[in-house]
Amino acid sequence: MESCWIDMSMLDRVKNICGAETALGIRFCFPEAARSYLPQGSRIFGAAGESLFFFAEGYQETVFALDKDTGDIHPLAYDFSEFLRLILACGSAESVAGTDRKASAPGQSGIPQPGLRELQEVLNLTPIRNPGEYVRTIGQVIDCSRIRQ
Repeated sequence: MESCWIDMSMLDRVKNICGAETALGIRFCFPEAARSYLPQGSRIFGAAGESLFFFAEGYQETVFALDKDTGDIHPLAYDFSEFLRLILACGSAESVAGTDRKASAPGQSGIPQPGLRELQEVLNLTPIRNPGEYVRTIGQVIDCSRIRQ
């Protein structure tokens, strides 16, 4: 049995909210859906476009994105709540996955989708103020060299 090194309470809570997948622009999926793409010891929790979102063994609750086209892995958020806050700022999970590659800060002021506004209220979260800067900082702080392919 795989050891559980992630507090899944927020993730489980979001998965149980009707319409959360659509509002967030993410498909919650099972590890078997993309096991061949994932680093050893990782736990996938979702996908959007060509990106897979996962937790990597040894990195506690840090959320990573893997681009299926290029195989690039980059950290997005310190934990799942921060990942949700990024989505609130950027408008969708797919937008968040490309955040560190954009020259200017993504997202818009306010929340573009009504479903996101409702999730924000239900989960009592606020959007990250400068998502581009946040993701760039995470990328500088977190050393991904320990992630085993």
